[in-house]
Amino acid sequence: MKKSFVKIRLMISIIILAGLYPANLFSQDDYQNFWRQVEAIEKQGKPRSAIEVVNEIYSQAKKEKNEPQMLKALEYSIRLSMKYEEDYLQKGIARIDTE
Repeated sequence: MKKSFVKIRLMISIIILAGLYPANLFSQDDYQNFWRQVEAIEKQGKPRSAIEVVNEIYSQAKKEKNEPQMLKALEYSIRLSMKYEEDYLQKGIARIDTE
């Protein structure tokens, strides 16, 4: 169990750090605007609505092969889903493995 926990923490750390590097293809301002929307919706206590915007970010980033933004979106999705899903971490890790 301890190895599993360490692996999970390592994966999340990599995701968070990868999300900090700037993207090349899409305007960084566009992504920043999307992330501001996510933060504003999250502050309103609406994690499911915030995830909808995060999924839009993820889709756009995937089209552009913008891996840092994809990873950031995955991390946010996991973090937001923990507010209303029981198995959020397992589902998040499965999604990461799929991608």
